[in-house]
Parts: sequence; structure tokens; C-alpha cells
Amino acid sequence: MERIQERDEDGLRLLMERKAEKLHSFCTRYLGDREWAKDVVQEVFLKVWEQAAKFDPSYSVNTWVYRIAYNLSIDHIRTRRAPMAPTSASSTWWPRCRRPPPSP
Repeated sequence: MERIQERDEDGLRLLMERKAEKLHSFCTRYLGDREWAKDVVQEVFLKVWEQAAKFDPSYSVNTWVYRIAYNLSIDHIRTRRAPMAPTSASSTWWPRCRRPPPSP
């Protein structure tokens, strides 16, 4: 992790070689979709690179990387399941998507 914090791309490449396959399996199990998992794994390594300076060495690199993967998986699920916003004020999809009010 020190190499990544020093902005050494080979350090990141080494981490990717060691972790990518297992991270992909973890994300696939969590997301239930191999393609989504590929996207999330790419985002994980981007986040590791961007946030390397914030890594606390008192924790395990493995724990930190998997926590990032877990959080990004949750974000991915939220954004994929959220209804799309209407494209215009005249759109009629919204009334069909609303749930009926609860019965008294």
C-alpha cells in the first residue's frame, strides 16, 4: 500500500493482480450479476488509487479494499434499482409507478 500512496502505478497493478479475481467473485455474489461486478471492481481500484493517502496503516489493506467493494456494491444496487427520472414534464410514467395509498 505504501507504493500506491507514493503514486507508484506498478504497486497498484500488483494489488490488482492479487485481488481482482477474488474481488470479482465477492462482488458477483453480492450483486448477482457478473457484468455489474466487473464495473464495481474497476471502481474499487480507481477508488483505492484516489483515496490511497487516506488509508490508515493500522488496518489491513484487505479489509480496506473489501470495505470499498462492499460500499460501491451497495451504491451500485441503489443506482440500478432507482426509478429513472422523467425526461419531460409531460411524461406519464410516474402515475403508473406510484403505489396505491394504504387502505385504512
